[in-house]
Amino acid sequence: KNNKFSYIVIFMDKDYTVTGTNEPITEEMLNIILDLLAKRVYVVIITGGILEHSLSNLIEPIEKSLVEKGLQDRFQYFTFYFMSGNGRVTWDNNTERKIVYCKDRFSENDVKVITRAFALAFLDTVQEEFGLQSQEYRKDIILTESPEMIQKIFDNFIDTYKDILGIITINNGENTVITLELKNSQERQAREGLQNQEFVGRVYSRALKLMKNEQLSVDSVSHYGSTFIDYNVRDKEKTFTEFIEQNNFQDPLVISIGDSATDYGFLGASIEKGEKLSYLVGEPGKEGVALPGNVIVWPVKGPE
Repeated sequence: KNNKFSYIVIFMDKDYTVTGTNEPITEEMLNIILDLLAKRVYVVIITGGILEHSLSNLIEPIEKSLVEKGLQDRFQYFTFYFMSGNGRVTWDNNTERKIVYCKDRFSENDVKVITRAFALAFLDTVQEEFGLQSQEYRKDIILTESPEMIQKIFDNFIDTYKDILGIITINNGENTVITLELKNSQERQAREGLQNQEFVGRVYSRALKLMKNEQLSVDSVSHYGSTFIDYNVRDKEKTFTEFIEQNNFQDPLVISIGDSATDYGFLGASIEKGEKLSYLVGEPGKEGVALPGNVIVWPVKGPE
């Protein structure tokens, strides 16, 4: 029972914090979240990924369990953000799912240049790594003006070499986030040897060089991790700040939890009222970014 704070808010990253990367929530973690919601703790989960990666893995199990336990009135304490907050899922009084998208969007040309940069950067890196023949695919990608066609050419390249590479995709999340995704699910993912900071970091560096002289129509941020690269019209820190401000909590205890540099923004963010504790359940500094000084490194890593 809490007597010191008027509200408790837990703001968490999803992948490798609440679940494995694009993997189903465990029974143990599901019960922890249900217990928090039952106690009227505000539970906010955020992912940089698209909504489809979280529906069956996370959202639907929580929905089903809340209804089964007669906790329909606790839906109001649960918020799910996807694409770093470009999309938000909440529930009404009838437990109906409500999905809202932010207004900022990449232009069609923005999508084209980002998609092309991701495709070329990946092709060049795997050609260097494995000696794969990518020249014809590269030429077609450069000449193509349609983002959809660039994706199709990229998909054809991946399909040709899927025994070596596994499955990698370029995903467009409602023109708000473009992602080079190495792990769409347990069934659809790159070979394990590619899912690491060193390899993805090389792809990311190439993509940034290709984007260096491009002028996008909106402000954007870019990130990378062991299984993805993205360009996004917003980041998790902005989403965190907006959530706290919009709810106007008086004297809250805010606990934030994340696992990587893409979470450092909201982990390090301050709040005007109440108290905030931040925890990292990953390895600090592995992406070459300094961990904010207020973040506690938790000894147990990942969802465990």
